[in-house]
Amino acid sequence: AILYCDQNSLYLQASDFGVNYWINSLDVADVDGNGLNEIVISGYCWDYYGNEYMFISIGNNYQNPNEIIGMGTYYWSVSGDSFICSIDVADVEGDGIAEIIAVGYYYDTEDFAWKSYTAILSWSYTTGLVIENVQEGYSQTYTYSVTTENVDDDSQTEIVTCSQEEGSSSRARIDVVEASNNVVTTGTISGTVTDGENPIQNAVVEISIPRLSIVASVSTPVNGSYTFDSTPEGCYTLKVFVEGKINQTRNSVVIKAGQITELDFALIENAVTTNSHPVNIGGQLFYVVTVGNSTISNFVLNSTAKSISFSVSAATGTTGFCNITVPEAFLGPPYTVKIDSIPAEPTISSNGTHTFIYFSYTHSVHIIEIVGSSIVPEFSKGALLLFSLCVTFFLTILIKKRKKL
Repeated sequence: AILYCDQNSLYLQASDFGVNYWINSLDVADVDGNGLNEIVISGYCWDYYGNEYMFISIGNNYQNPNEIIGMGTYYWSVSGDSFICSIDVADVEGDGIAEIIAVGYYYDTEDFAWKSYTAILSWSYTTGLVIENVQEGYSQTYTYSVTTENVDDDSQTEIVTCSQEEGSSSRARIDVVEASNNVVTTGTISGTVTDGENPIQNAVVEISIPRLSIVASVSTPVNGSYTFDSTPEGCYTLKVFVEGKINQTRNSVVIKAGQITELDFALIENAVTTNSHPVNIGGQLFYVVTVGNSTISNFVLNSTAKSISFSVSAATGTTGFCNITVPEAFLGPPYTVKIDSIPAEPTISSNGTHTFIYFSYTHSVHIIEIVGSSIVPEFSKGALLLFSLCVTFFLTILIKKRKKL
């Protein structure tokens, strides 16, 4: 949000909003050298699965003071969950171009420890946000603050960071470092796409940074191989698409500088099956139909919760989907769909008697739950009427017998 002050009062001038974002730091500076200041914000965000990523976003309002225009957002993670706690903007490389210095911490999934993190980025209209340098810090260290200043009165602007170290005791740590204009080192990832036995030609392999920003895409030759060279070290998502096969996704793939990461894919046939699940309730028989490429098991009705649930499973990492037909006379709309207790965003339609619910997921073993707003009573109206007539009949006979006595 941008506010201005008029006679000791603050007024909202412009604002912008984002979902699943947590802003930890802000700076205003000329990051592109055009003589006008830009707004730089940073923090972390999270996706549907709860994975947390660092982000930096740049915007301005010099075209329209009452509107914030986005100029670019960069998402990334180092290994596991990653956070930016503070940023500063300064020319720390001495090349006449302002850099964005971001500090925070991340979870190293190889060493199973939290580590400090410093990144230096630059921005232009041509390249967008680019990481120029990275310093992965110490184990059990959390960097919370950064500033820039020429602290030793030389020709170089230094980066000053403040961190918290955890161990047998907790203590503060201040680091003063110099930056160079060396581009961040890169690594390679390669592998083979097969059907389990034979290589697959013309498979499309995509590598992307968090939140689906595609970095590169290749098509496999006759031997099914793929390679991504000169990839900045970091954490990526890889997806493989083959017609007639179940697509595969691998998250949190770590590429290290100067190293080759090997990752193979084995795709299976995209077999779609239809299952009809009978539900007997209130003396009535209903059928819930599932169509998808997963194995369905443990179909359960919970009349108290007005819900049905079942398990889906298939080869881990492949893309799964399910299309469910629910009789509205059995389980009434509106519906809430949950995958492993987390609300999903399905596509829902209805023909007036049945509701059709479609959603997708990445395969492992998941529990699907569909909650309705109403459910057919355990006893139907006809059954209740018959029960009432029987009770009335027996009471009448009992009263007549007592009168005779």
